[in-house]
Amino acid sequence: MDNERNIALQALRPKIKTEFWNELEMERFQNEVLRPILKFQSDLIVRYTLSDLYTIVKDFKTLRPRNQVQYIENWFSQKQAFKSGIVSLVVALMTDEEFMIYVKSKKEINKRINAMSQVRVLESYPSFSKEEL
Repeated sequence: MDNERNIALQALRPKIKTEFWNELEMERFQNEVLRPILKFQSDLIVRYTLSDLYTIVKDFKTLRPRNQVQYIENWFSQKQAFKSGIVSLVVALMTDEEFMIYVKSKKEINKRINAMSQVRVLESYPSFSKEEL
């Protein structure tokens, strides 16, 4: 396939130090592929989440912080179209080889992507303002 695209995608990703001893294949994929992509896409994932929430939950900005966090947690667990959008932001930056691995374990990888994205959004929560978008 397009080797230039694969090289360019890998060059975009931030380098993350991890220890690779005794890792299962899926853990290695998570550490070598998903974490760097999620780190690279972190700001976009936060904006995507807030955009979705602000559009559909009209009073989100006026909720207490604790209730906003609950909404975010529920959003990641209940909104299938939203979760598919998050997955798309990650899968679009996979190389051909990584995509083939993704296709074989799609369900498990989607769960990991969404769980890790939720953590990133909630970790960013104190720093994003109501005017973030």
